[in-house]
Amino acid sequence: MQRVDPGDAAAVPGFYALEASALLWVRGLAWTRARVVVVAFGFAVATVATRFPMRGRYLFNWDALQFALGIQRFDLATHRPHPPGYIGYIYLGRLLTHLTGATIETVLTAVSIAGEAATVAGLYLVARRLFGEFAGLAAALLLLSSPLYWMYGETALTYGLEPALALLGFWLLYRASRQSGRRLVLAAAVIGLEGAIRESSEVFLLPALATVALVALRRGGPASRRTVALAAAAVLGATALWALPLVALSGGLPAYLRVSAELGARVTANSAIWRAGLAGLNLDTSAVLNGLMMSLGIFLPLLLAAGLLRLAEGRALRPPPDRGAVALVALCLAPALVTYLLIHIGQLAYVLFGVPLLLLFAGPVLTRLATLTLRRGELARGRLRATALGVCVVANLAVFFVPANSLAGQVRARDLHVAAVTTAVRWFDPSTTVLLTDPEGPSSYRTAMYYLPEYDVVAVGRDSHGRAGEMFSNRVGAPEYDLARFVHAGPLHLPAGDLAVILDDAVLRSLGDPQWLETSTYGPGAADRMYFAHLAPADPPLNHGDLIYLRGSDCPCRGELRGRPMTRRGSPA
Repeated sequence: MQRVDPGDAAAVPGFYALEASALLWVRGLAWTRARVVVVAFGFAVATVATRFPMRGRYLFNWDALQFALGIQRFDLATHRPHPPGYIGYIYLGRLLTHLTGATIETVLTAVSIAGEAATVAGLYLVARRLFGEFAGLAAALLLLSSPLYWMYGETALTYGLEPALALLGFWLLYRASRQSGRRLVLAAAVIGLEGAIRESSEVFLLPALATVALVALRRGGPASRRTVALAAAAVLGATALWALPLVALSGGLPAYLRVSAELGARVTANSAIWRAGLAGLNLDTSAVLNGLMMSLGIFLPLLLAAGLLRLAEGRALRPPPDRGAVALVALCLAPALVTYLLIHIGQLAYVLFGVPLLLLFAGPVLTRLATLTLRRGELARGRLRATALGVCVVANLAVFFVPANSLAGQVRARDLHVAAVTTAVRWFDPSTTVLLTDPEGPSSYRTAMYYLPEYDVVAVGRDSHGRAGEMFSNRVGAPEYDLARFVHAGPLHLPAGDLAVILDDAVLRSLGDPQWLETSTYGPGAADRMYFAHLAPADPPLNHGDLIYLRGSDCPCRGELRGRPMTRRGSPA
């Protein structure tokens, strides 16, 4: 009989205990990871479920229309789409449209919904990794219910994608900064590619990328110099992958720069501080604050309050453990904020670039404020911060749904308007009808040009000198879109004997003979009305100073359409 050493006998139970403990740890880790994946997937599903039923069926605004026109035919000179080009977004839409056979509106809206679903789920994962479970839940719930973010997730625009680009760029840079730049090359390549979807995203993230690279260079040795060189090559190479085709499709670098500069000069006329002065700064500041309030709701004043409290406490406190994340978020947001305040913010949705980064701190802010409110009682503080989060979410929902002209109703209202106007116009024969529209705006030239391509569409307005005339037209040989016409309007050319149908009230300001017009409504909205004039066969329209005279004649429809509504099928009621 073999004799067992007492030491070995004592070690066996200890080994089994260690094995059991390891198995429990592995199982717990697997369960935790599985639960995290399930929660993230749940947030993605919730995003799709809230966006899909309210998605837009028609293109929402001017930019969306130009994206769709760019998918049909890329031509930056005629703003198909507008500069700076969005070539990755355009060709992604073209590819998906070709593969699925769906309409451009359907494809681009689906891209927005998918982008928002990925962003909400990603924000949960990033915030949880940085600050814990409650931070992840708080950030994801506030972004999911963000009113402005929600609305643009239902539209065929890039604003549902840009927050994802900002969050992804931040996270890759954060990981690189925590690992002495070892993952800097990946971050640089991804940021370079992000410019293909929205060029501004790459521009805003480049200073943060450069800062992380410089820190890595200072802390490391020869290996860090090689990493930084590779990162510089990666961002340049990734940018070249989309920038070179974009420039080539635009007719070369001089043509690209000229078209971009023309649009830049036009859109910054009333906003750039060096052109509009303090009035421009006031306009931009108001837009930034409005955009943030419509994105963050009552969490914005809570965030500001927490920041002020931190400043008031001063040096008495130890440096916060999240100092690196705060600094990196500031680096990512600073270029965007400077641009929006001092140069241009075209739409409130521009601020969505920074919204997920600000919401990373939702959990710590609510926790901090709960701690200041209740000094004792951890359970009570937990309940208080959960209640505060619930109030923020409910406030977001109220802002989105409750007001008379709510964000929830704007996409639906746009759909109803476009459906009604296109149905009403198609009652008329395209061969004998010309549509007169306003040069700009969501209900004007681009809408008619895209949804009513079988009709001649002429944009009528006044140039910068106050002269009325033809801006552009979809007719063969006419300038389809030319910013120079806003400086010098062209002569108006309309076919004599045709029926002129005016789609926008703004056109009336340029007419000198409105007595020839008949009016008809076609929908419930205040803007759902048309004006008609039968162009005199022997007396063509006349440009005279700051007015246009259509020289209408007795219209065959005179009396038939006067003041009478049109049904949704397009015939007079």
